[in-house]
Amino acid sequence: SHNCKSHDLKIANKIFADLGRIFEIKKESLMDAITAISGSGPAYVAYIVEVILKTANSLGISKALAKQLIFQTFIGTLKLLEKNNFNTKELILRVASKKGTTQKALEVFRKYKFENIIQKAIISAFRRAKELSHK
Repeated sequence: SHNCKSHDLKIANKIFADLGRIFEIKKESLMDAITAISGSGPAYVAYIVEVILKTANSLGISKALAKQLIFQTFIGTLKLLEKNNFNTKELILRVASKKGTTQKALEVFRKYKFENIIQKAIISAFRRAKELSHK
């Protein structure tokens, strides 16, 4: 908030430094959008992991192995994206060969408009954050 003093900011940074990277947001108007992306983000990722885990189990992969595979896939992918300046399109092209397995999965994502589902969910969270912040 604009009422936050330098001393208050130092205390907040000290408290949260061990939990992860700290971002100072200058525009208060962005907080509802940030809440919808970053505040709710861990639940989005956990939900996707849960679905992948259930699917892996249904395909005969043990829960223990599936957890390791999923974890390493997410960590490795995020490291690659960070290293390559979050060039998602390039990474997708490198992984998805024509007529291959990844391409088939991507076709299903597009057919069922997975992008729209994610966008609608985040916008819904954003709108709820706005409602709650104005109470």
